Amino acid sequence: MNVTMVCFSQTGNTRKVSDAMAEAFRESGHMVRIIPLKKATPQDTAAGDLLGIGTPCFSSQAPTPVKEFLHTLPPLNKQPAFVFATSGGAPGRVLYDLASLLQDRGAEVVGGFLARGA
Repeated sequence: MNVTMVCFSQTGNTRKVSDAMAEAFRESGHMVRIIPLKKATPQDTAAGDLLGIGTPCFSSQAPTPVKEFLHTLPPLNKQPAFVFATSGGAPGRVLYDLASLLQDRGAEVVGGFLARGA
């Protein structure tokens, strides 16, 4: 399986979680590509068999750049996807925000993960 993960990280915490997830996928025999949000294109999201979107939590929600990126995605035609986030405080609706935006684009969200702490 080819896994594409788009990751937004300001302090490096979300990137660390992304790297750990990628390593687990690789150990299971999967190919993984991590793309920083600043370098990701909407077409990158349709390139794999599984799409992951990772972000920190800002004020209990997904950051604006991530939401704006997700609004630009092409139709995902039931592509399996997962969401993950990091949060030093109250996570609020961050996973819901990500999952809802992906579902609006036609993805089939199969799960989510929240990493709490610094």
